[in-house]
Amino acid sequence: MKLIQIAKLVLSEDSWGNNPSAAAPQNPGIPPTTQSPKPSPSVKFYDVLKDYQAFQTTIDSQEEAAKKDLNTTLTKALVNKEVTVRASKGAVGQVEKDYTLTVVSVSITYLKDKYYVILKGKDKKDYYINTGFKIKILSSGVEAKEETPEAPKASAQPNGKGQVGGIVYPQNMGIGSNRNVGA
Repeated sequence: MKLIQIAKLVLSEDSWGNNPSAAAPQNPGIPPTTQSPKPSPSVKFYDVLKDYQAFQTTIDSQEEAAKKDLNTTLTKALVNKEVTVRASKGAVGQVEKDYTLTVVSVSITYLKDKYYVILKGKDKKDYYINTGFKIKILSSGVEAKEETPEAPKASAQPNGKGQVGGIVYPQNMGIGSNRNVGA
């Protein structure tokens, strides 16, 4: 078969496909193309996306409400109290040990397809607690309050700047320092 004959067949098939009233080409080696039946006007379609999105919204709002309730309950029970917990310190998947800390805040986080309860201690570290172990409450925050001595107050200077620490003159060591300005 020559190239010109192939081109004519392709063109005739294309025009036959666009015009259903045209007769099918009579080539024994090429089967006629079938057209899909047109949908009848009585066929109805249902858009499931709208209902699925409403379902997802309901689930998300219920999860958020449950998460908020758990956070409120844990905050009332643990914040400002010294506790001992079995937890991993700093990140999920670290080695779990027993830690004693004073709880500053509680948060619930969804990581790696699971919810985690995170306690933040006074040391500003995150403790991902193992919920399978009981939390031992050692003392209330009022009883365990550490007394820190107050830092001495800076004395007022006539120019309005107070002396801080043992520094007598202001320290300016950046690019804008007087030492870096051409003199």
